[in-house]
Amino acid sequence: MKNNLELPAYIEKTKRKKYKRQRERYGFSDYDCWDLDHYLLELIPSAIERLVEFSHSYSQRLWMFDTMTIRCDLSADEYKAELLKVAAELRKAHKLTDNAMTKEDMDKGKELLLHCFIWLGHNIGTLWD
Repeated sequence: MKNNLELPAYIEKTKRKKYKRQRERYGFSDYDCWDLDHYLLELIPSAIERLVEFSHSYSQRLWMFDTMTIRCDLSADEYKAELLKVAAELRKAHKLTDNAMTKEDMDKGKELLLHCFIWLGHNIGTLWD
């Protein structure tokens, strides 16, 4: 599982402690808010991957990413595969928007992000263990 949520080494020790305390208390820090798009696009896929890795149960009902239609007969393996697909697509969209060299790349990344967030909106109530 890829996770880039660690604080960079160049941050001085006292500020690192402050940001870690803020993350413990609030779930995010001032540092995270300064680059919120990056933080969320690292946090959400990592959280989805962790859910897949440690879940004990699953929802049989899920909007499918590719078709944006609902299925009510998913197996545990299908549910987990769908979640991993969305995590990968979020990472892909993040990479596209973060490294966009052309307007077309940026538009493609934004379109993929929108699709991912629509999927999240449809499925937010099924992301539990």
